[in-house]
Amino acid sequence: MEICRDCGALYEASSEESKCPACEERGERAERGRWKLEEIKKSKDYLIEILESKEGKIQERIERAKELPLPYKKSEGLYAVLSSQGGKYYECDLLHFTCSCEDFQRRKAKSNGEGAYPCKHLLRIGLLIAEISKHREEAKAKIEAKRCEAIADRNFYE
Repeated sequence: MEICRDCGALYEASSEESKCPACEERGERAERGRWKLEEIKKSKDYLIEILESKEGKIQERIERAKELPLPYKKSEGLYAVLSSQGGKYYECDLLHFTCSCEDFQRRKAKSNGEGAYPCKHLLRIGLLIAEISKHREEAKAKIEAKRCEAIADRNFYE
């Protein structure tokens, strides 16, 4: 019997393990979670990069994406976006960078899965992410300005 170095539980050691099976499993799950978050961040960054593109075709698609209602976030990296005709939601997965709409499936097939511009549903998510990032930056700037004011006021009265 061995004592787990993480949780202190007793376990039957089968080799040179220093963690119990439960802690090993938790560590593997945490590593998978970090990998997923990194992949989702790559997709978000790619969408932001596309939104900054000046190419005419993509700008037209972005304008159509702006007309869509706000996406519904189902879980980390998974969104539901209402179709432009309404009544139907498409599922957009940032982990695998896919959308369930016909347009995305057609473009993916034409490009063999590489290099196709995302559909307007994925672009709508990109617009939301860009908007949230902008508001975060503005909020950080306001907080920093308030902090500087408070320090200046404190120094003035000292």
